[in-house]
Amino acid sequence: MTDLKLIPYNADLDPEAQNFLPWLWDKLKADDLISIYFH
Repeated sequence: MTDLKLIPYNADLDPEAQNFLPWLWDKLKADDLISIYFH
């Protein structure tokens, strides 16, 4: 099994924060991780 690295994300200081959630959603779909995320 591959190690899962968790990287904390804080949007407070990110000028591109509004782009993070759509990117994350697309990444979860592309990597077939939605079932894990919502489990």
